[in-house]
Amino acid sequence: MNGKWGSVHTTALYENTIAASALYSELVAAEVCEALGLATEPRTAAPGRRPVMEIAGVPHELIRWTARRSDQIAACLDELEHEYVTAVDDDGEPLFLPVVSERARAKMNQIAARKTRPPKQKNQPLAQLRAWWKASAILTSKVAADVITSLLEHARAAAAAIRARVAAVVDVALAAVDVTATVFVMNEVGGAPVTGGASAIGGQAVCFAGAWGASQAASNLVSG
Repeated sequence: MNGKWGSVHTTALYENTIAASALYSELVAAEVCEALGLATEPRTAAPGRRPVMEIAGVPHELIRWTARRSDQIAACLDELEHEYVTAVDDDGEPLFLPVVSERARAKMNQIAARKTRPPKQKNQPLAQLRAWWKASAILTSKVAADVITSLLEHARAAAAAIRARVAAVVDVALAAVDVTATVFVMNEVGGAPVTGGASAIGGQAVCFAGAWGASQAASNLVSG
């Protein structure tokens, strides 16, 4: 950094694992949206948890169609969380807090993914896989065939509508504070966050604030 060799500050990296992961996901989404003319919007995956960002204009039924693996992980995660909050020591006292923190949930999500991972299948040509995915989506996702066939155009139209709605009201500094506060609350307490500007404007502030947050995180994680 600044023309000098340095090393990663591992303590700071460990302490900010959740924040770094969130910023990485936001920056990837922002670059994809920029390259393809798309936008993201928040979706509540489960009551009491912070919203997840999805590509605007992609029908929820189509997202669910692709989530069969996620459903397996989620079911296993529910079991692990129940074991976590009900675990007791030899004296019958709780081992952990009654609320699962984001850090603990991230660790359990990794465990659930490993426990439910199916055996590897034989590789198939990408063109063959795309044809199968498209046909399967049309037959089983309950989404109209014309929407699936023109999904990119459909998503771009939704993005244009979002940009027209939020372009004049995004305050990048306020959005950065909102994102930082949300990550802090979820990381330290594990409860449901009180969301503000970022979700109120359709989730676009998250992408705008991501680049700013990433640059700050990079300077904090490297020591000279």
